[in-house]
Amino acid sequence: MTNTIETDVLVVGSGPAGAASAALLAMYGVKHVLVTKYGWLADTPRAHITNQRAMEILRDLGLEEKAVAQAAPQHLMANNVFCESLAGEEFGLIACVFIVGIFAFIVLRGLSRLLQEQDQFVLLAATGLLLQFGFILNKRGLPPNAP
Repeated sequence: MTNTIETDVLVVGSGPAGAASAALLAMYGVKHVLVTKYGWLADTPRAHITNQRAMEILRDLGLEEKAVAQAAPQHLMANNVFCESLAGEEFGLIACVFIVGIFAFIVLRGLSRLLQEQDQFVLLAATGLLLQFGFILNKRGLPPNAP
């Protein structure tokens, strides 16, 4: 013997969209069936932030007060970061760090080679360039406090 269920709407999944759809269908008296693969409710939160449109829907369902009563206080939600793009400031910062790293490598490599240089002209030219970058060097091409 097979059981047959006749319905106007089949809602698959009891996540936020499925549960809201089933609740709205019930509110308007539409015959529906909600099916889900889980036989229990989650024991951990699934939605940490509810947007304005979701709250409007909860208000229409008469559930706004219950949702607000269960919500975390606003002062505990102040440290959320909304990432709107993965191609903006985040990667810009990585690029800046990379450029600074290359610059530091070039300057330090130049300093290490300058320490081995014997030609007076090269020492003076390199010292002038390094002074422009903010380094003050003595006659041997070392920082003033170096041993």
